[in-house]
Amino acid sequence: MKKISVLQCGLIIIAAVIASNILQFYIFNQDSNKHLSSTASQPIYESKYNLYNDYASRIQNVYQFLVQLDNVKTPNDSYLLSEGFYIGISSDYYTYLESLIRKTESANYSEELKHIIETNENLQIMIYELKNYFTIHQNDASFPEQWKEIKSLLKETNVLLASGSSKDTTLYNITSYPENFVPKPDYQSTMSDLNENFANLVNLLR
Repeated sequence: MKKISVLQCGLIIIAAVIASNILQFYIFNQDSNKHLSSTASQPIYESKYNLYNDYASRIQNVYQFLVQLDNVKTPNDSYLLSEGFYIGISSDYYTYLESLIRKTESANYSEELKHIIETNENLQIMIYELKNYFTIHQNDASFPEQWKEIKSLLKETNVLLASGSSKDTTLYNITSYPENFVPKPDYQSTMSDLNENFANLVNLLR
């Protein structure tokens, strides 16, 4: 019964993430079409806001996935959950958004936008390695010895990915509102900690 409940949970995640991506893609295309057909007086910042928020949605999805993963007890259940989650994430969609973000780069934030994109790409690499890790160990009776260290580092990293506050310097808020968060004093340390954690996790998972 436990495997069935986890599988159902994975299917719910697939449906939710796919529906979210389809809706975001539709809304974004609608906004883009309106922008093309509207006058030049349409605020540029509003367009950026929608774009950055759509791109940041993956971070929120990863955050929710890791919260659920923390409650899973067996390698096989973790595998089922990760498979469901990964199928629902469209890498092509986010690559498309990245290409649009690069076109919005301003003189003041060009390098930081590149840094933000690279950090999001490192997050994606880490999730891919996590999926492979669960695939390799899906039939094991228990988790390998290093899983405790991996799980602890995932929880530490998840705190930096998102939170319930729009004021916290998290990757979600940084990606959604770069112009507001890049100037913050803890921006550099947050990004450094995230990328260091991603690198350490990848090394542990491989």
